Amino acid sequence: MTVPSALTAPQLQFVWEAVHDRYARQAADVPVHSITFTKLTRPQRDALAGLLGRSRLPGPTVTVRIDQLDRRLLDSDAAMTARQVAELLCGPIVNRPAQRRAARQARERMWDELEQAADPRLAGWIHHLRVSGTGTRLAAAAGMATDQLVTEALAVAALLPADGIALPRLAERATGDPHALDRGRQLRTLVLLAALHLTGEPMQIPPSLVTQRAVLATVGIYLDSVSTDVLVLGLRADGTGHVDRLLNQAADAGEPLRLTLRMLQGTPPSIRPTSQPLSVCENPSVVEAAAARLGGRSSPLVCTDGIPTTAVLRLLAGTRRTGAFVRVSADFDAAGVRITNLLAKHVSAIPWRYTADTYRQAIIAQADRQHVRLTGQIPDGLLDPQLATEMRRTRVAVYEEQQTDILLGDLRTD
Repeated sequence: MTVPSALTAPQLQFVWEAVHDRYARQAADVPVHSITFTKLTRPQRDALAGLLGRSRLPGPTVTVRIDQLDRRLLDSDAAMTARQVAELLCGPIVNRPAQRRAARQARERMWDELEQAADPRLAGWIHHLRVSGTGTRLAAAAGMATDQLVTEALAVAALLPADGIALPRLAERATGDPHALDRGRQLRTLVLLAALHLTGEPMQIPPSLVTQRAVLATVGIYLDSVSTDVLVLGLRADGTGHVDRLLNQAADAGEPLRLTLRMLQGTPPSIRPTSQPLSVCENPSVVEAAAARLGGRSSPLVCTDGIPTTAVLRLLAGTRRTGAFVRVSADFDAAGVRITNLLAKHVSAIPWRYTADTYRQAIIAQADRQHVRLTGQIPDGLLDPQLATEMRRTRVAVYEEQQTDILLGDLRTD
């Protein structure tokens, strides 16, 4: 079919574009009854009036009934409907509601398939990516199809938790690209969320590199082996290697020592078995106080310095193999509970002054001080199930530094 030249005049183009858009927006099974034109210029009003066979239009806003416009066109040389004219001049009309519905159904099928393909441990993570829209947003930012990006993330997450692996090595093993998990890549963000899910943490994207490093460490991933370390005091070794000598020299001097992951990987130290518990604290200030007040009289102490790094977990796992048992203290806040939970899972840690009773006693001891209010969600505690209940009830934070005297009393060996 050919559109008569009278209908292709530039001043009528707005009519056919409006008809085309109106049919595209209407549901396929609902007829279009009318089209309203607004803010018409004088030339547009004159052109539309001529098309409708009127001498003039009353104003800049006009509602035109489709059946009347169709009869006018069918009775003219055009012998076609307004929709047919619009398609010939503006292209095929694609029904947008139907298109959106089909796209939505395709997305649902895609997510269903991803959830079915995923390890059951990752089902909650996939569900979060689906309902929050995070997977779709990150894929769009990466210029990738959602299923492609999430499938790559699944390949990485399937290898977690790892037993201490460098991030580039993990990326290469899972995707073939050692830079696939570099900072700023959307795949890295998905893997960080997977790590949080696997460790039972809220799936909130970590903003800083320090936080990301800590999150990755909880599933056995490290960024590099020289900036990942663990702080120790009074830890001795029976070997003759360089790291063994460093440990013994530092223990003799009563000085804290930082061991990098690299030191623990190549030829790891032979940690000396001891009948004393290996104590673990969260804050370096406790180690500093132990070194200042106890020095060489301190029993072995390891500091996580926040969320345990791969170096911390590797060292503690090594000491566990010698038969030592690990006891852990931390701040009485949400982060502290997460730290103790992590060590309970990884190295079967037991509580060190980290129970509901200790918490209640600490609050009573500080009754004359202004309390710091607990914020955020308190996770369930693995060391003492009653602790989280008590913390949620009182909403008071107690920090390790406020317990220093008690902790040092436990560390004293003389």
